[in-house]
Amino acid sequence: HALGQSPDDNYRTWYEIFVYSFCDSNGDGIGDLAGVTSKLDYLQELGVGGIWLMPIHPSTSYHKYNVSDYYAIDPAYGTMEDFDTFLAECQKRDIHVILDLVVNHSGSENPWFKEAYAYLQQLGDAEPDVADCKYLDYYFFQKSSGDGYCNVTGTDWYYEARFNYDMPDLNLASAAVREEITSIMKFWLDKGVSGFRLDAAKEFYSGQPEMNKEVLSWIQQAAVSLKPDVYLVAEVWENFASITDYYRSGFMSIFDFAFGDYGGKIIQVLRGAGNAANVTSYAQALEKADKAYLEANPGYIDAPFLSNHDVGRIAGFVGR
Repeated sequence: HALGQSPDDNYRTWYEIFVYSFCDSNGDGIGDLAGVTSKLDYLQELGVGGIWLMPIHPSTSYHKYNVSDYYAIDPAYGTMEDFDTFLAECQKRDIHVILDLVVNHSGSENPWFKEAYAYLQQLGDAEPDVADCKYLDYYFFQKSSGDGYCNVTGTDWYYEARFNYDMPDLNLASAAVREEITSIMKFWLDKGVSGFRLDAAKEFYSGQPEMNKEVLSWIQQAAVSLKPDVYLVAEVWENFASITDYYRSGFMSIFDFAFGDYGGKIIQVLRGAGNAANVTSYAQALEKADKAYLEANPGYIDAPFLSNHDVGRIAGFVGR
């Protein structure tokens, strides 16, 4: 299939793991990579062929979507050696691993942001100069407030942070930021991961899908140049028409939100216990989606799902 994927890859069963709550190996009350490794035989028995890890990097939050260091493992989850062991054990079982790649924003404790923030605090009335602090170009700073902007304490500067004050938005048009993202992908691909899940792809430039599509297209190009058979899947939490439009970017795989969550087509079939009308509706929806996505991107790899960390658990959907 497209981009080096074999036909079987299109239908691999992926299992999302939030390490924090999955399995605690040392009794400290927090799940860790060693705990995940200890459950790989169980996951293999379930038929899992791929694992998507939510962020595992150092972070100040429990969910770790505000990344402080993209090249390290959060100490609560273990060490880089623990990750290497986990990956090696996955490879023994032919279980692929993709990592959450959070590039819409970094964490406010990331050294890139901390250096830029401190520079602006010390600037006084002088004009900022990227030559003095290259990380100014990594973010969006301005001298006026606005929707989604937060104040740099003690100054009249503001920075964009549409999710939260501790998640400053990255400037994805910056050549330096793109070089950094390429470096991050290379680091983990060289470790042996199979690819990445792109978080919050429709918020790269909120309300500007054409710019978002350009970023997705660039990320795919960069990733494929590093690993021809890389697998990438983007979170575009939108309706069917919007997802179809995003496929026109050429991006290989986008979560199919019309099929997931409590009201999605898959759960409707499961809750209907084989009701013919539900099954027929599901089949028709699959045909409609496949036709539209193929027209938008002939090399697309579908990514239907049951649930994820933003919605309820599957057990609560299917009932008794």
